[in-house]
This record gives sequence, structure tokens and C-alpha cells, in this order.
Amino acid sequence: AMADYVILLSNVPKQPGQADEDHLSASARLFRSFGETLEKYAKRSVKVIVAGTPAHLNCLVSAEFAPSLPRDSFTAVTRLDSNRCVAQLAAKADAPPALVQNVVVWGGQLSASGAHQHIGIGQARIGRVPVANAIAEREQYWATEFGAALQKRGADVVRARRAPCALSTARAVASHVKDLFQGTKPGEVVSMGVLAEKGDSYGIEPGLVFSVPVQCRGDDTYRIVAGMADEGDFTALRQAEEALRQQRAQVLSKGK
Repeated sequence: AMADYVILLSNVPKQPGQADEDHLSASARLFRSFGETLEKYAKRSVKVIVAGTPAHLNCLVSAEFAPSLPRDSFTAVTRLDSNRCVAQLAAKADAPPALVQNVVVWGGQLSASGAHQHIGIGQARIGRVPVANAIAEREQYWATEFGAALQKRGADVVRARRAPCALSTARAVASHVKDLFQGTKPGEVVSMGVLAEKGDSYGIEPGLVFSVPVQCRGDDTYRIVAGMADEGDFTALRQAEEALRQQRAQVLSKGK
């Protein structure tokens, strides 16, 4: 009851042959129970970090069933997808990952269809060079290699290590919590799933948990960074928004 942070790592593994709808419904029931527990026992200043897949939906359900907690107390971890994207770009450009900046994960966690998420690289740089100029054969790379590599990265890690990618997930969660607690570096932009509110600068529908670019102040609060989407991003953002809207309707109807 006195915890400052609650990290929800659990998820419901998808069974072979299980329909997506049934899997999401089972996950919604689990995270409804977490939300009800938070509502009953958590202090009002608690910060809830949701990492269990699919984090954007699980975060939404938890918040829905803990209505007395502030909406900005809930965030979803999308840093794992961001880290994988940074690693992929760095490897392609033969550069250290630390030089890759301003990559944005929009929407939800990466799905098999890719419809729930968009990776924004319009403002991304490798050192001082825009990512689009730092990658050789970039047109073919963006069209084919980049998305395919991200889609299979998790499976590649499991195959190489012969174990789940728990270490990568733990690192992503730790980075997420560290940024909330200590703040991001000056000028640094990171991705987090947050509950969209009216007046959002990207026009995201209120009530969705949507990954956006943020800067953290170091007092457990964040601000959404405007101006990080280029013209080509907005079409993909609207597609991700529609996919998440449909999922929200499904999980909330099943979770109640």
C-alpha cells in the first residue's frame, strides 16, 4: 500500500491456436484484477508501469479499473521496441547505438501485423546526420529490411540464447523507471505509452494508451514533445490509432 512504484510484469501467454480475441480477453481479465487491487490498496501518488504484453492494452484496462488514481500515473513500456529499433539502425550504419537519437515509437507494442505501431525516424539522427542520410541503399532498406528485422528480432534473440528475452525486457523496464525518477538528459526524447488526453498535439483520441515522444522532468512526471512527427508519420499514426481504438472497444467490453 505504501509503494511508490508498481511494475506490472505479468502477461497471459498466448496458447497455440488461440484466437487473438480470446487471448486479449484473458489478458483483460487479469489486468482488471490488478486495477481493482490498485484502486483498493495503492496510495494516490503511486506510479504504475505496465510491461506485460500487450502493454498498451493492459495499461488501459488497469487504469480503467483504478478510476481514483490520476491518469498520468499510468504508463506503458515501449522501450524494448525502441531499443531494438536503435540497435538495428546502429548496426546498419556501423555506428554505436548511443549515437542514435530521436527515434519514436508511435502507438502500441509491435504486433505481428504491425498495424498497432509505427516507428518514426523523420527526426532521428545518428550523431549529427539524419538517419535517412546515414543509411546506405536506404530506399530498399526502409521498404523491406527494416520492418522485417524488427518483426523477427524477439524470435532471433530467443533462438540465439535458447531462452526468453527477459534480460532485454528488464533493461527496457529499468530505463523507463529511471527516466521517470531521474529525468531524461537535456534534449533527449524517449518513447512511452501514455493515456491520451483532449488537446493532444498529435490529435490522438482521448482515452487511448498511445506511445509518444516524451521528456521526463525527474519528479515522476513527463511532458509530450510536440513536433516529432513529419508529414508521412500522420497517416501511419491514424492507422495505429484506429487499430488501438478497435482493441480498446474489444478488451473493455470483455474485461467488464
